[in-house]
Amino acid sequence: MTQIPKIGDSLSESIMTVTPESVYRYAEASGDYNPLHINEEFASRSQYGRTIAHGMLILGHLSDMLTTAFSENWINNGRLKIRFRSPVFIPNKIQTFGTITKVTKNTDSILVTCAVGCRDQDNAEVLKGDAYITFG
Repeated sequence: MTQIPKIGDSLSESIMTVTPESVYRYAEASGDYNPLHINEEFASRSQYGRTIAHGMLILGHLSDMLTTAFSENWINNGRLKIRFRSPVFIPNKIQTFGTITKVTKNTDSILVTCAVGCRDQDNAEVLKGDAYITFG
């Protein structure tokens, strides 16, 4: 979005396929080799019963959506208040969503609030919260 969005505007949704390979690549990049994410035998004895994706991998996908929507404004002035609602099992498809809920005009800036989150392939919300982007 190059102009200030309006209340009710939707952000462009995107889909990410979460595979064992993408989770392992994330583990390599982050250094997070928790066996809950990469060791099926270990994860089978956990409360989840199988491997789950790193929460930050899913959150990164949400941030990609916000970067696409708000470019530099998100990168330089964005913040999130998020709650992880359920694990993302592997394999899975994750879809982002977002809607502008509030636009507050101040003297020298505009604060845009968005309800954002991610759903899994079964349409269950796995992550939900608010994003705040300052313009100006």
